[in-house]
This record gives sequence, C-alpha cells and structure tokens, in this order.
Amino acid sequence: MSLPESLADDLGEMDFARMAALARSAAGLASRDDLGSVLAALAGELGNLEDVAGAQVVIAEGNDSLQLMGSAGFAADPEFFGLLAACQERGADLATFRALADGTQIVIPGRRAQMLASDAWSPLHAYLREVEWSDFVATPFPLNGAGTGVINCYMAAGAAVTPDAITFFRSMGALAGLAIDYHDLMRRDRERVRREERDRLARDLHDSVLQRMFALSMQSKALERAADRMGDTGAELAAEARTFYETSQSARAELRAIVESERTTSVGETGLLDALEQFARQWRSDALQIEITADARTDNRDPAFLEDVYFIVTEAVFNAVRHARPTRVSASIVEQKGVTCVVRDDGTGFDADRPNAGFGLRSITQRASHWAGSVVLSSGRHGSRIEVAFPDADRRPSDGPRT
Repeated sequence: MSLPESLADDLGEMDFARMAALARSAAGLASRDDLGSVLAALAGELGNLEDVAGAQVVIAEGNDSLQLMGSAGFAADPEFFGLLAACQERGADLATFRALADGTQIVIPGRRAQMLASDAWSPLHAYLREVEWSDFVATPFPLNGAGTGVINCYMAAGAAVTPDAITFFRSMGALAGLAIDYHDLMRRDRERVRREERDRLARDLHDSVLQRMFALSMQSKALERAADRMGDTGAELAAEARTFYETSQSARAELRAIVESERTTSVGETGLLDALEQFARQWRSDALQIEITADARTDNRDPAFLEDVYFIVTEAVFNAVRHARPTRVSASIVEQKGVTCVVRDDGTGFDADRPNAGFGLRSITQRASHWAGSVVLSSGRHGSRIEVAFPDADRRPSDGPRT
C-alpha cells in the first residue's frame, strides 16, 4: 500500500523527533494485528512529544457515533463521550465535531483556559484539569469513504502551534486513515481465506464422504433384497439392513445440508434472506415447515456480521431439526435498536439448564460474543426458542466496546 500524496509531500518539512514518531507509528501498521492497539500506539507517539501534553484519536461512523480509538496523557474515562454530550447540551462549542463536519483542521489558542472558565464545559472540568495544556488542535482525516476521524492534540503549556506542528499533525492524521484502511483490507482478506477454506472442505465432503455414504446406502439396499429372497430365515437380516439404509439416508441428508451451508459464500452479495432460504430448502418437507423472515435493512451491515448471523440461524435450525423432531421451525431477523435473531420450533425441547452442552449451541454463543451479542435460551413441552440480540451490531470485533 502506497503512502497518501499529502503524507509523502509533508515528510520533508519535519524535524527529526517528529519524523521518528511518524516512522514508529508507520511500523506499527505491520507489527500489530489489532486496529485499536495501532491507533492507541499512534496516540502514544503524539503524547511522547515534548510540545504535546495529551492526544486522542477519534473516529465517527455514521449517526454521529464516536469511538475513542486511542488516548495519551489523559486517564481512560468510559464516560468521556457522555460528558462531552452533556457539555454540548449546555451550549458548548465542540471543536471535534466541527472538524469532523467541515473536514478542516482547527487550531484554538488558549483553549484550556476558555473551557475551564465556561460553565458550559463544567461536566468535563475535572477531566481537563488532569493535564497541564494550553492550545488545542483538531486534525480530521478520511476513512476511505466509511466515515471520518480526528486527531485531537492538547499542546503543552507554553508550546507554540508552529507550521511544522500543523504539518506533522496532518501527516499523523493521514497515517491514522492509512492504518484503518490497512486493517480493513486485512479483515476482508481473512474473510476471503475463510470462505475459500469452507469451499474446499465442502468439496472434500461432497467428493469423498458423501459418495461413500451413497455407496453404503446402496449396499445396504442390496443386502436387504438378498435377505428378502431368503424368506423367513432372512427376515431379521432384512430388518437390520432396512434400519441401516434408513440411518445412512438420514446421515446423508444431514451431511448434504452441512455441505450446502458451508458452500454459502455470498451472503453479502445475495442477501441474508436468500441465503437462509437456500439453506431452508434442504430441510423443508411435507412433515416439516420452515419459515424465514429477515429485515432487508440488515443487508447493509458488515458482510462479516451477516455471515455470522447466517451461521447462527442455520445452526439453530439445524439443531432443532436434528434433535427435537419439530413439525414447524421459524427464524426471524429484526432491525430495531440493533439486530435480533429469533429461532422457534415446536419440537421436544432440550435441557435449558445445560445450554452449552452441545457444540452447536457453543458455536452460536461464540459467534454472538464476537459481536458483543447475547444469547437467551428457553425450552419446554411446546418447543424451544433461541434469541440472539446484537444491540451494537455496527461494532467491529477488533474495536472493543464502544465508549
């Protein structure tokens, strides 16, 4: 990945200390897997400079949802954005929001004194007093069309905001955008490798195990016919052969459903509902109704999230069909303050006191926790219900919880 032109143009204008900080931050792109740690390290490099008392790296991804991705100088405060919102309600001028909205760098001399003298900023006065600083610089940067970000720098008391400092902050902003784009590319590459591996597994199962299962079922059928020709002496053998044939047919159907679900690599392209319908067609019969509903708005979410939702729903349906002998299964995906998936069946139920006893339920729980989701199980004489709720479905797994 090449450096942005703006970053390359600025390299010749920096002093050694700032050039070294930029180089260390750039090296972090290759040495760290977690996006949050990269941006936290970038904020740390800013905080280590003599003329910077504190720094923050903030990103916004639609609906004014802010995430504090890295901070230096100030103590971590999970209530920071809540306190910031309280200041805004009291009429405070939020330079961070202006920088994000306008896309222009903002420099405010004497910002700390202004904020501490204003009652509008009183909810954040304790936070602002943690560090001795004076001027404030907010430097926005783009996120490859997915949103915007801003680097907030709190200049040390007595330090001047020089043209060199302005150039350096702009370069660090470009580097932050580059870090986010880089990790997005890495995430998509990992998803591609995962899909290719599932396709390979599905092909292997189809070409080897399924074919062998078919051969076994045919052999059992041939054995049954031979036993029938033996008359009464072969009745017991014929019955055993029929049982073996029926078992092998059931196993083939389950394995074929697994193969088909593993082959589903285009959830983000075809849409979640179509992908789930494709899965459900493998199981529908005169004795089993399967109903699938999904809010079309869910298809606008992260493809990796859609993929996990797909496997959560199919695993829940698969478990019900295999173990509960239902006549009806329904699955719904609803968009309302996040995403909620509910799978119901009218089968024989399961032991709700041991929800993690089976691999399928463990898999559902693990996939849900990957996106900070919760799983609620209930079961009784009239069937079972599994609800998986994602109140913060836009959160990237590598980001950690939103502040």
